[in-house]
Order: sequence, then structure tokens, then C-alpha cells
Amino acid sequence: MDETGTEEGFVSFRCGNCREEIEASLDMVGVEAACPGCGARIIVPSPAQLQAMKRRTIRIEIGDLFGEG
Repeated sequence: MDETGTEEGFVSFRCGNCREEIEASLDMVGVEAACPGCGARIIVPSPAQLQAMKRRTIRIEIGDLFGEG
């Protein structure tokens, strides 16, 4: 799998509700479906959308949560 979450015609992503990993064919990009894990509504993202989401990820240290430094 490459850094955009695609592998030979498929896109891999996680359900926003249950965090189940889902793989869908690229022809399903933009299609609304039910998560096979929990039944929540999902829309299959494009590889470009997955890449944009990765750039927004912010990591924090556990100490930051408790004001430790």
C-alpha cells in the first residue's frame, strides 16, 4: 500500500465511528455505504482526501494532556 492508502485499484480507510479498517475499490469513491463493522454511514474517500486528512493529523505527548512538561 502506498502513502495515499491505495493498493492496485483499492482505497483503505477507517470508519469514523468504530475505527474498523475498510477496503473499497476505487470505483466506489464518493459512494455512500454502511460500515460492515457497525453499520454507520460512510462515504468512500478518494486517495487525495485520505492524503489531505493525514496532513491535518496533530500528535501530542501524554505529558501535554496533564500540563507536564
